[in-house]
Amino acid sequence: MKHNIEDLLELAKKAALEAYEELLRLNESQVLEFSFSNDLPREMKSLADQVIEKVILRKLFQLQARWEVLMTTLVEALIFTEHLKQL
Repeated sequence: MKHNIEDLLELAKKAALEAYEELLRLNESQVLEFSFSNDLPREMKSLADQVIEKVILRKLFQLQARWEVLMTTLVEALIFTEHLKQL
């Protein structure tokens, strides 16, 4: 369990650093940009919010992809083990 928490903390640190680096690339006019949500009419979202959201989602999708590979490998190992038991 501890290993998983450490992995998640490391992922969060990497996401924060990546978002910070992307935010540094914004110029002054971009920092002031905002838009309104299509789903929530009174909800304003700054460009910085959008950058941070994009980085977090990208990291979560990477985590999901690694999880799917791990689960596939585990299932294949279980199938192989069951096959060996029948020999």
